[in-house]
Amino acid sequence: MLSFVEVLLEALFLTVDPYMRLAAKRLKEGDTLMGQQVARVVESKNSAFPTGTVVLASSGWTSHSISDGKELEKMPEAWPNTLPLSLMLGTLGMPGLTAYFGLLDICSAKSGETVLVNAAAGAVGSVVGQIAKIKGCKVVGAAGSDDKVAYLKKLGFDVVFNYKTIKSLEETLKKASPDGYDCYFDNVSTN
Repeated sequence: MLSFVEVLLEALFLTVDPYMRLAAKRLKEGDTLMGQQVARVVESKNSAFPTGTVVLASSGWTSHSISDGKELEKMPEAWPNTLPLSLMLGTLGMPGLTAYFGLLDICSAKSGETVLVNAAAGAVGSVVGQIAKIKGCKVVGAAGSDDKVAYLKKLGFDVVFNYKTIKSLEETLKKASPDGYDCYFDNVSTN
């Protein structure tokens, strides 16, 4: 039974993010894997979140959860019906925001510059490349399989290489951009 401000959530979509591999190693049987989810309020005693409200929640990998509403984020009211709700966890969520602010605020990428993206086929890297193209940059991507290389070419990357099959990284990078690189967007954790 819900207390006077709680809501019962039902998960619609769950995140699958690279950092979760590290977290999963520390889990014991019965623990809930951390992560965000897009969820629907199925029962509510909180006037701020009526039944049917769609929210972003940090409830982890669970089909149902209870929240007091303090850390829930409502789906924007202007969300177009043509956009899948799952985008709240990807391109329009944490990976997309990481790509956007990392490229534009940290790298300060500008038209005419060359951007090198490591782990380019991932959730962040693929968005970095697309934003860089929109900004008028030349985009070079590194990926770990031929399928990923093909995917990045479809996204519009100018040059893509499979780092597992090249003979020389130095030669590959020089060939891809003889004048060098203005921004290196690294998505790889060493943990």
